[in-house]
Amino acid sequence: MSGVNLLYVIEGGRNFGGAEQVLLTTLGAIDKTQYKIFVCLLIPSAILEEKLRDLGVSFFILDMASKWDIFSVIRLSRFMRKEKIGIVHCLLYASHTFGRIAAILARVPVILAWEEGEIFGQVPIRHIWVDRILSRFTDGIVSCSDAAKEEIIRKEAIPEYKIRVIRNAVDLDKFNTSRDTATIRSQLGIGKDEILIGTVASLSNKIKGQEYLIRAMPQIINVYPQTKLLLVGEGPSRADFLQITETLNISDKVIFTGFRKDIPDIMNALDIYVCSSILEGLGLSILEAMSFKKPVIATRVGGTPELVIHGQTGFLVPSKDANSLAQATIKLLADRGKMQQMGRLGFERVRAVFSVNSFIKEMESLYKEFLWKIHP
Repeated sequence: MSGVNLLYVIEGGRNFGGAEQVLLTTLGAIDKTQYKIFVCLLIPSAILEEKLRDLGVSFFILDMASKWDIFSVIRLSRFMRKEKIGIVHCLLYASHTFGRIAAILARVPVILAWEEGEIFGQVPIRHIWVDRILSRFTDGIVSCSDAAKEEIIRKEAIPEYKIRVIRNAVDLDKFNTSRDTATIRSQLGIGKDEILIGTVASLSNKIKGQEYLIRAMPQIINVYPQTKLLLVGEGPSRADFLQITETLNISDKVIFTGFRKDIPDIMNALDIYVCSSILEGLGLSILEAMSFKKPVIATRVGGTPELVIHGQTGFLVPSKDANSLAQATIKLLADRGKMQQMGRLGFERVRAVFSVNSFIKEMESLYKEFLWKIHP
C-alpha cells in the first residue's frame, strides 16, 4: 500500500478524557510507514498539545471562534485539499460536524466518524438530525462498544452496515508505574494501613455520577473506618461535591486531587477502582485499572458490561444508587482473596480482549477497506 495522508479531527479544549486518550493510543501505535499523520484541534488544548508533541505528531489548531465560524471550516477544507488528505477521521460531536463538512467540501475520498459514547443520554434533536444528514456522506462510523452501536442505530437510524465496533484498548507495555505504591500513597496522605478506593473522571455529576460514590462513603466508613476516597479530575461539579462531603461530615475522608498526569501511579496506589458513571461508552479508566490488577466496581451502563464480568473481574451495580455502591465495596473488602483473584482475572481479560495490537489491526483494517476510493 502506498502512503495515505490521514487527518484526525478532534475538539480540543480543557477536557482530557477517553476520546483524547484513545486518539493518543492510536497515534502511538499506527503504522507510520503506511500513513502520514496529521491532527487538527478545533480549539487549543494545552494538555493534548503537549502529548502530541511528545509523540512527534504533526498538528495544527483551527482556533474556531464559535460554532458558527464557517470561515474556519473553509480553512480546514483548504488544508485538506492542499495536503491531499485521503482519510479524515473525526472524534466527538463538534469534530464530527465541522470536520465532515470540511471533508465534504474538500472532496476527501474517505470520511469516517468516531463515536466514543456521546450518543448516550439526552442528545439534542438537532444533533441527531445533523448526524443523520452527514452520515449519508460518511463511509464508516467507529463505535467503541456494542451498546453504543445499538444506541446509534436506535436514535439516529443510521444503517448498521456503516458502523464498526472497535473497542478501546490500553497498552500494557507502556502503562507501567515508575514509583512504588508506598511513595504515591504517602504523597496523597494515605496511611500504610488505610484502604484507598478511587475513580478517575471529569467531575461531572450528570455523566460520571460521583455524587453517589461520595454518598456511599458513610456506609463504607461505618464498616471500614480506615477507608478513604480519591476523586481524580476536574470538572463543573467540583464545588457541589465539596459541599456534599461537608454536609456528610466526611471531608477528611475524600481527597480531591484535581487533574493529574501520573494516572499509572494513581491506579497502582488504589485498592479498588470504582466507576460510578451514569453515562459511559466504554470506560477507558476501567481498562487502565484492570491493567493494574485492580478489582472494579462499576455501574451497569453503556458498554461497561462489555468490560467488567460481574462476579469475576468485579461487581456491576445499578447507576444512581449509593447504597449498591456501598454494599458492593463492603462485600469486596470483606474478602481480600477475592479482590486479588478479580484483579488477576481483569488483567488477563485486558490482555486477551483489549490489547493495543488488536485495536490497531482492526482500525487499520477499516482504513484498508476504503483504499480503493483513495487509489482507484
